[in-house]
Parts: sequence; C-alpha cells; structure tokens
Amino acid sequence: AVILALPLPLVAGLREPRAAARDTRQAIGLGTLLQFCRRDGIGAWMALLVTWRLGETMVQWMVNPMLIDRGFSLERVGLLLGVAGSLGAMAGAAGAGWVMRRRGRQATLVMTGLILTVALAAHVVPALGLGGLTLVQTVIVAGGIASGAATSALYTAAMDASSYDTAGTDFTIQQSLAATGPMLAATVSGFSAAAFGYAGHFALAALGQLVVVTPLVLSATLRRGVESRARLDGGVLVSGT
Repeated sequence: AVILALPLPLVAGLREPRAAARDTRQAIGLGTLLQFCRRDGIGAWMALLVTWRLGETMVQWMVNPMLIDRGFSLERVGLLLGVAGSLGAMAGAAGAGWVMRRRGRQATLVMTGLILTVALAAHVVPALGLGGLTLVQTVIVAGGIASGAATSALYTAAMDASSYDTAGTDFTIQQSLAATGPMLAATVSGFSAAAFGYAGHFALAALGQLVVVTPLVLSATLRRGVESRARLDGGVLVSGT
C-alpha cells in the first residue's frame, strides 16, 4: 500500500488544461462503438491490443509455482514477486515515459516489446534449475521492468488512438481488448506448463511475444526506409509521434 501511494503526490500536483466548453455533447451508444471499429487500420491495432500481453501473462501466472517447486519459501516468493517485481514494473513504466519523450511512441512500443521478449525468454534459465538466488532476482526484476515499460507504451498509444470527442469510450474499448488476451493466457497457462514443463512454457511465451512484436519491427523498418528515401529525393517529411 505504501509503494502504491508513492505516485499520489505527483497525481495531486497535476494540473490539466481546462477543456473548452461545448454546446452539445455527443451521445454515447452502439454507434460510437462501431465508429471506433470502422477506423482505417484499426483491425491491426485491435489485434495488437489483444495479443500484446499474452506472453507476459503466461509467464506471470507460472513464475510463482515454478519458484515454489524450486524450493523457495512463500516469504521469499512474496518479496521477489510482490516487492522486487512491482518496484521493477514502476521503474519500467517511468523509464518508458522518459524514452517516449525522446524517441516517440512507435519506436518505444517496438523497443519495449523486444525487451519484453528477451525478459520472458530469460525465465527459461531458472526454470531449468540453473543459477541461484541472485540470478532469480535478476530475472524477476528484469521481467518487472520490461512488463511495466511495455504496458506503459501500449496504453500511451491507446490514448493516442482515442478521439477527442469520445476519448473515454475509445480508451475503455481498448482497455477491454487489452484485458482479453491476459484472461485467455491465464486460462491456458496451467495446461501449457503441465504439457511442456516450465521451461517449455516460458519459451513458448517468449516466442509468442516475438511473433506479436515482429510486425511492428517490420513496419518501423519500412517507415525508416521510406523516410530515408524521401530525404535523398529531396522530399519534405512531417514525422509524427
């Protein structure tokens, strides 16, 4: 509770610009939901929202039993996951915000997705029984940092995808989609770990995350190539973030 209360002074001191008064307010209904789903390119974004946290959730749900099976006490598991992992997630979220200011939304989303893939794959090592407490602590903290950064980048992009007039509804739709993947992952995680073992399960989660991130990497690479060609051709580019 104390750790969760740490950001409250920052929130209390936040002063948002006053929104301009409007004579009429758009009614929120089924049409608003359909309007969001009809946007150009929204299908790919909705798919990303659903799948972005699949691998992360698969790992999170099985780390606890894996540590217990390795002989860690409940107290140590609580410290590792509840304290060290949570502090890492907070640091990762803050770090992602810092990176976004300098590299932009898309670059940060790609970067954090790749980092998360590596962090998920790292869980294979302790799952194989290798390494001691120091290695396990490093993997848990790194996973928390990567998770916090990737989630922060995703929700920032979701806010960008929300229109001004229906921002609350648009973000709610996206949050609902983003929660669907973790629910599915939590449902199958136990079966997957039982079938493939902890190491195989974590490797599968990392592979799934890589599949999700790869289209973003290709898109970012293609965009940089187009921008470079335009500069060589003397084109004028307006690069948004």
